[in-house]
Amino acid sequence: MVDAAAEGKTVVFHATERSGELHGIVINGKYVAPQRESGEANLNITPWVLPGKKNDVVLMMGGSPEDINSLSLEFYKPGTYP
Repeated sequence: MVDAAAEGKTVVFHATERSGELHGIVINGKYVAPQRESGEANLNITPWVLPGKKNDVVLMMGGSPEDINSLSLEFYKPGTYP
């Protein structure tokens, strides 16, 4: 569940992994692709996040074995983006 405090903020899904095969995520049925496939992604998911409710998130990965190092949701003032 994404905390209701996310309301009105820019929400960024951050992931790091070693294979370089993070193809994107599906959040609440919407596919969001990174600018490029690499070992790190910052995806602005603000339009599809439901603050204060359950959100479904699926990682889209490639075919080789993947090691996910970290996953996080980051919150920023509107208009601010890492």
